[in-house]
Amino acid sequence: MAVVPLLGVALVVAACATGRRPAPAPTVPKETEERLALDPSLSPLAFRWLSDDTVLIAPETGKRKLAGFGNYLERSAKKRERVRLAVWDDEGAWKAAREGTTESEEMLGHKRALYVKNTGGPSPVDHYATFGRSGEILYERDFRTYPLSETDDE
Repeated sequence: MAVVPLLGVALVVAACATGRRPAPAPTVPKETEERLALDPSLSPLAFRWLSDDTVLIAPETGKRKLAGFGNYLERSAKKRERVRLAVWDDEGAWKAAREGTTESEEMLGHKRALYVKNTGGPSPVDHYATFGRSGEILYERDFRTYPLSETDDE
């Protein structure tokens, strides 16, 4: 009879001595796409990559050159189903907006353009828009329409 309580105590001690395994970290599927292959020698604008979906351009870039950059992006993305590329002219403003430290219009005013392409889905999109300092759209183009649509003025 003395063996049963000793066996019970031994099992409790053994159970306490073996640590619990931590649950495996949940895996979140990455939806990020491969970086768009851009050839700087063919680009109408000089740019530098900030992340896989963001480039940095010079702050003094004019709206015509920025619009031409959209045409270059569309040609570069011909064989891609999904692309998202933001164009900023201030690295500090981009970092602040990405980290969510500020949402001031002054900081977001450095986001100069956005190219979005997603042809696999119920609502296909292939769109480029450039923005002014206060967020207004200066130029936009839907590349799914040819010839130019009413949104492709200028």
